[in-house]
Amino acid sequence: MNISIIRPSRIIPDGSFQGQQGVLPLGLAYITAAIKKSGCQVQLIDALGEDLDRFTHVPNDKYTYQGISNEEIVTRIKKDSEYIAISVMFSSELIHVRKLCDLLFNVLPNVPLILGGEACSADTEFFLKSLKQRTYICSGEGDETIVELLECLRTNNSLENINGITFLKNNKIISTGKRNRKKNLDEIAWPAWEEFPVENYLERNLATTMRGKRVIPMLASRGCPYRCSFCSSPNMWTTLWNSRSPLDVVKEMEFYRDKYKVEHIEFFDLTMIINRNWIVEFCNLLIERKFDITWGLPSGTRSEVLTNETIPLLYKSGCKRISIAPESGSKKTLKLIQKRVNLEKMLKTIKLCNKHQIHLKAHMIYGFPSETRLDVIKSLYFVMKMAFAGLDDCLAYRFTPYPGSQLYNELKENFPKDLKEREAHYVGSIPNSLFSKDNWSEHYTQIELTLILVVSMGLFYSISYIRYPGRFLNTIKRIIKRQPTTMIDLLISDILKIRPDYK
Repeated sequence: MNISIIRPSRIIPDGSFQGQQGVLPLGLAYITAAIKKSGCQVQLIDALGEDLDRFTHVPNDKYTYQGISNEEIVTRIKKDSEYIAISVMFSSELIHVRKLCDLLFNVLPNVPLILGGEACSADTEFFLKSLKQRTYICSGEGDETIVELLECLRTNNSLENINGITFLKNNKIISTGKRNRKKNLDEIAWPAWEEFPVENYLERNLATTMRGKRVIPMLASRGCPYRCSFCSSPNMWTTLWNSRSPLDVVKEMEFYRDKYKVEHIEFFDLTMIINRNWIVEFCNLLIERKFDITWGLPSGTRSEVLTNETIPLLYKSGCKRISIAPESGSKKTLKLIQKRVNLEKMLKTIKLCNKHQIHLKAHMIYGFPSETRLDVIKSLYFVMKMAFAGLDDCLAYRFTPYPGSQLYNELKENFPKDLKEREAHYVGSIPNSLFSKDNWSEHYTQIELTLILVVSMGLFYSISYIRYPGRFLNTIKRIIKRQPTTMIDLLISDILKIRPDYK
């Protein structure tokens, strides 16, 4: 079988902070590897990676897309392609991806479309209703699902025996239910980076947090055992957490170092540090091999396993950056959003990371429906405590109901029912925008929420710069070099129009 796999252009909603120009699509690289392993002939079109320096604003829809256009994507698809697979990671991409699908239906009306990714898994029925027959959505962990789907399409066997897919049949939506998660992750083929324009990313030193180095993303585990009500992970991955063997992870790191001259690894695990024995073994392997590249956890991890024992090991093994997510400083709010975290232990973790020179970033969310002004004050107080403890960076987000999350399901009746209105809402409700009109709080206004975000950042960086004066100079240097890393770097770069994507 011949299959064209598409990574669409990257979407930048108006008003959002964007300090990096895009990273390699790790999930799609795993899917591509699985399809290749099954024997299919693959054509990979990375619309972002093909032209990282092109930015096209779409004023009517209030977003900019980075990369080649949908029209160019269609012209590049090989004439002998029998199937087309498209990755949709974020809800803000839906409007752009639907336009791509409409083009494909017009130009290649007989070629089935297969879509997958976080956004499709989270809001499957809504997205499918906007498309047509011969469209199939793979939900959740898709490595095995898409291979089985392709084989059934080739042999005209019943699709209803494949768990993890949703499709239209006689204008009726058919869902085959969730697929069991794969337990032995060492059996999964490594990402098929050989199909991607990897060097386009590496030569620009693009990354989520670590600038100035050749960076590639990896996964050491899949899933998260927690059930935070604002997160779509339980819907996408269930609550099963599986890890690869430490040795397999280290071998992959060595492979990238040797093949691509990679200098830093970013692990995009949902929660990498869960098992103390695993992380100790992993760090010791890196130390024993005298590993000469660094690594970090930009997506966040649990702070409970970051202790007096593990943090020195992390630093010695090359770990430079970690993200944690207190989300709120109010115990009442934490309970309501089902966030199981000990704030006092987290402060101890911050002090330890500061002592061992591991750059630590925290994520705070404001605007939960049940959050009162008193809860906000408690969060702001905790932000101040983190600044005094030595936290390096603190991101303030407005709450946005992620499709597929428990809170989204509770609030979805308030979302637009019209297709175009809903797509526009997804684009405009980006959580890292100060100027979004999205506000779900029952206790304060959108203007107050915007002020809260500003005050949260202002308090944190004021205390941080006074307590650690060298950080202010480092901020200025990063902005001048167009290498924004912290939240304040991004804000100032956006205001001065000197972030990386400005010519």
